[in-house]
Amino acid sequence: MIRVVIFILSFTLLPCFGSITWADDYLVTFQTTDCNGDVGFGSVEINKIYKIETMKCDPPHGEEVRKHVLVSSRTDITEYDVFTVSVEEAERISIEMKEYMRIRRDLLERSDGVIIKH
Repeated sequence: MIRVVIFILSFTLLPCFGSITWADDYLVTFQTTDCNGDVGFGSVEINKIYKIETMKCDPPHGEEVRKHVLVSSRTDITEYDVFTVSVEEAERISIEMKEYMRIRRDLLERSDGVIIKH
């Protein structure tokens, strides 16, 4: 009897957990811009972004302000992968992160799921 209840309960809760965990794989795609003007693109998991910090370009490329996006490295916990982006692109990334956090919070608040701790 207990096994049947657990089995049925696991299938009834499965959609709840599935609707929450989809966001963990969300990728942010952005344009990178080096101080010399080279342009590229990057995509990272949103929950791997550690912080966005200001940096200045060194001469001879002027003293333009850029932003570094620090992303938790896949190879080492204490290291970060660094992407250089424009100030405008950094602001767009920040807005996207805030929207992601808002949506995730809303999903958790409206969820009928039950968290079971083992």
